[in-house]
Amino acid sequence: MKVYLGIILLALVMMPATSFSQSQPDELTLLRQQVAALTERLEKLEAASASSQQVQAELKAQNRETVQVVRDMQGTIGEKVQESVKEEISDQSWASRVSWKGDFRYRYEHIDQEGRSNRDRQRVRARPALTAKVNDTVTVGFGLATGGSDPVSTNQTLGGGGSTKAANIDLAYFDWKSASGIKVSGGKFKNPLHRAGGNALLWDGDWRPEGLVAKYDDKTWFGTLMGTFLESDSRREDELAIAAQLGYRTTVGDGMKLTAGLGYYSIGVQGFAPIFDPEDGFGNSLDDQGRYLFDYNEVELFAELGFSLAERPASLFFDYVKNTDADDFDSGWAIGGKYGKAGARGTWEMGYVYQDLEADAVLGLVTDSDFAGGGTDGRGHKITAGYGLGKGWKLNLTYFITETGGDAEDRGEGTERDYDRLQLDIGFKY
Repeated sequence: MKVYLGIILLALVMMPATSFSQSQPDELTLLRQQVAALTERLEKLEAASASSQQVQAELKAQNRETVQVVRDMQGTIGEKVQESVKEEISDQSWASRVSWKGDFRYRYEHIDQEGRSNRDRQRVRARPALTAKVNDTVTVGFGLATGGSDPVSTNQTLGGGGSTKAANIDLAYFDWKSASGIKVSGGKFKNPLHRAGGNALLWDGDWRPEGLVAKYDDKTWFGTLMGTFLESDSRREDELAIAAQLGYRTTVGDGMKLTAGLGYYSIGVQGFAPIFDPEDGFGNSLDDQGRYLFDYNEVELFAELGFSLAERPASLFFDYVKNTDADDFDSGWAIGGKYGKAGARGTWEMGYVYQDLEADAVLGLVTDSDFAGGGTDGRGHKITAGYGLGKGWKLNLTYFITETGGDAEDRGEGTERDYDRLQLDIGFKY
């Protein structure tokens, strides 16, 4: 820039005098002022340029230091981020493999049994359960339930001045699903056998078999083979019951769904003291020493028809069982139906069943614990109704009008009595 300034000054000096003499004096003064201003501006530009170069150099040095620091920290930060991500993924994976579900029920019950004073009681039932997915084919489960050790009831009667109530193991099992579609379960699990109409002619809804079971279901054919230990310790006369069931599903008529099947159940208890309560055969025949008089080799035939009526779900069912080992009082049957479904708020359902279960048709311990006072040797009516209060909760009414002890009376061992039971429930599922 100084070079350009020198050239300009030289040109001014060498200009002919006549040129200045012909101009006005003010013009020369003005030109000199402009040259001076230009010189000052050029000097400032040079200073700024030098300063800018210094700043740029400092910035470059700082950038190099920053890059190096980042490179030094990158490994440590990366490892920490990876560990954090792995922990988060692990937590999410654990949460996705484990789930809780269960139900709670509050019940008022009134019992009117001929020959005894009427009975009223308040009862609760709570059954929380946890399931965990071990891998793609294996699941384990564990659940608790209120009540005592009764194999067919988890109801807990309230009272005792607000005393604490017991909770017991209700479920403890594994499930394994094979590539062929067969599911194998072991431990203490929900009853895998199909119950026509959901009725408890053979098996109470609270009964939890203990043993091993293999089940196959392709939505058309289904089959179950189960070995359940009534007693697994050989020191206490171990006893294994075998259950086999085969069923078929199809569509008939105008969209009606038919389910039909048969089952065979072998329970060899003849000569043994009654299971669970040695003093109570739950309606079954006992010998003079209070031991089971028969084995229970039961053959079952069942059919169920589902259809729609007036845009509401409906169903009818029939269930029949016969103990081939008993000499008499060896059969039982139930017929009934259901209309509607109580689910969402304002929805409702109603049902009816007539049942006749003779004394030695099935093992009394595991049949319905409510019908005719529980056990066998009972017949009569079961009327149900339900109303949905909202998602996951509803009101239920069940009324049994039954008679019990008719077979015992025929054998000269008792008296037939009326047995009526009313249950009002509010139930919750989660």
